[in-house]
Amino acid sequence: MFFWTMPDRWIGLAHLVVFIFGVLFNGLPHADGSVIVPFWPLQMRPFNTPSIKLPPQLAQQQFPEPLVRALLRTWRPYNIPKSYQIQRRMTGSNPCASGSHSLPLINVRGTNYQVGFETGRLMREHIQAFYASFAPMHHKFLPFIRTDKGRRIFDGYLNAVRDVVPQYLEEIRGISDGSGVPFEQVFCMHIRSEISLILRQGHYETPACSTVFVNRPEAEIVGHNEDNDPEMKARSYMVSAEILAENGTLLEKFTAFSYPGCLPGNAFSFNRAGIIFTVNSESPIEIPTNKIPRYIMNRALLSAESPEDFERIISTPPGLAQGCSINVVFTRNPNDSIKMRNYELLGSFDATIPTVIDRAATFPYDLSKPNMEGNGYMYHWNKYERIRVKQNPDNIVSSVHRQNRAKQFPVPQNVENVLNILGDTADADYPIYRTPNEKDGGCTIAVALFDLRNMTLSVYRDNPKTSSPLLTLPIPKLF
Repeated sequence: MFFWTMPDRWIGLAHLVVFIFGVLFNGLPHADGSVIVPFWPLQMRPFNTPSIKLPPQLAQQQFPEPLVRALLRTWRPYNIPKSYQIQRRMTGSNPCASGSHSLPLINVRGTNYQVGFETGRLMREHIQAFYASFAPMHHKFLPFIRTDKGRRIFDGYLNAVRDVVPQYLEEIRGISDGSGVPFEQVFCMHIRSEISLILRQGHYETPACSTVFVNRPEAEIVGHNEDNDPEMKARSYMVSAEILAENGTLLEKFTAFSYPGCLPGNAFSFNRAGIIFTVNSESPIEIPTNKIPRYIMNRALLSAESPEDFERIISTPPGLAQGCSINVVFTRNPNDSIKMRNYELLGSFDATIPTVIDRAATFPYDLSKPNMEGNGYMYHWNKYERIRVKQNPDNIVSSVHRQNRAKQFPVPQNVENVLNILGDTADADYPIYRTPNEKDGGCTIAVALFDLRNMTLSVYRDNPKTSSPLLTLPIPKLF
């Protein structure tokens, strides 16, 4: 009680000390509730504190709003939700071990904004915890977009989305409003791939993932390791969504694995048209601006109704910003021989070509043809195999190792073969199934197995060689 009986000048000094500790643990508060330059990123979260009853002496003081924000933060000395503190005690200090025993699945319906809002509301704790702990957001991305160059790039991407696919901008606004994370941060998360490469600091965008196709008379399989930032593992979730027009007409229906606070479509997904796809990030040296960011283009693909519609979307002007690889199966394609495809996409600097597109197919196995990729099987990693372009050398090291290790396996022919490859850890420095180490910071946050004969999606949250799927969903043949 001594503090509350001190003279006013000592109270003022105490306020200053509290403010300093608030900055050290929470960063400098910004007008939108985000943090400008954090000094201890694990303590940060968007300012969204419920009403707090302060002692009368402190409540009567008049402070500038930023100081009030910093003071209120200090009443929460550890801002990561208690559930995650408990989880860390259970799993140890390795965030990649967290989340192995659970995977939320939410069902949402409404307009794009409503679906975004409900997702943000339902997964609020997951989203806020991730944004609080994702240090590159606060140390690199937000400071960059507050420079003149960074703001031009941010606005260029924002305007491209607003002009071409405004419905997904509304979905992002919904996620922001529902989760309580400022819109600037949520949109910045959707352009982090582009910003990382523009800053030539690609290690802030973990190069991910690994995909295996099998196309044989006895098995049709797509296996996929979803690799990303370790902090995402415990905070990711599945979304089953129905997108409605204002008049109630059904526009989209899909199920997708989603990163916390991001649009779905950037990992593994299937939709009502029987289109299944997974995504591998790529790291070209040059990234065009004023184009559609990769995360948002991938979200748009969930609306595709046919192979032609899919190709229309990836060809839409002004084109794609950061490139990627899309591994897709058109389960209702009448031409069964080319239903399994890989698209390598590259942002174009040629005004006449919105996006550079290279197509390849995994044809059904033919005993009379050479035993090579494309004949019954195919792999894809995080590097361009067919498009000739300069790539960020640091970002393809893991891919080269994973690719070389896969070549040591027999040609995959069934589910067991695929899971043995995706769960391999023989390369201690750069394993296919990834756990962060000194050389490779990637984490396999989920493994997807699409069994197209049984029309099921099985999701593993631990090594698929030694665990069973945590979730198995039917892929409806007709929605």
